[in-house]
Amino acid sequence: MVSEVLDNLERFPKGWGTTVKDYFKAKGKDHLEVKQTKVWILTIRKAYEGVMPDTVICRKLATAKAKMEADISETLANADGEFDAADLNRVSDTRVTIGEDVEWVITQQPLHD
Repeated sequence: MVSEVLDNLERFPKGWGTTVKDYFKAKGKDHLEVKQTKVWILTIRKAYEGVMPDTVICRKLATAKAKMEADISETLANADGEFDAADLNRVSDTRVTIGEDVEWVITQQPLHD
């Protein structure tokens, strides 16, 4: 971008003062594409559903948290009285457990090219 701006001062008269927004506007594009550098992984372990945990990959932490809260609500509602909301242990805002058998954990994973 810098080379193109400095080589085409007639197209980019602000030179070094050209903003990224102005650069892409002059190129005829309406946005800058930003590569995703990390994802958030929600891992749901429920012993009664088998050995393999469920995994949900999200672009944003807020999305992972919302999905975790939705699954917690669904688990408490569908457990036929097996779990009590009072037994819910919020270890942190990204980790919740019910005893030893149920766990929701959100972790961050960097993406590589």
